[in-house]
Amino acid sequence: MIEALKNPKEYKAAQNQLYKLVFSKETHSEKEAEEIELLKSLIDTYQKDHIQLPSPTLLEAIQFRMDQKI
Repeated sequence: MIEALKNPKEYKAAQNQLYKLVFSKETHSEKEAEEIELLKSLIDTYQKDHIQLPSPTLLEAIQFRMDQKI
């Protein structure tokens, strides 16, 4: 049974498990596809709750937007 990720060790283990599942073969069974979706959801939730990315400066945001226009 897969449960919520509670610490960085569980988070890393979930990432590794997801990587192995996704890249193990080209097609997946229904059970594997469900496990992939569940792991993606758990990892996403952990990232939103525990990993804070720094906000870009105004100059960085403008440069990024200009680069996207090219």
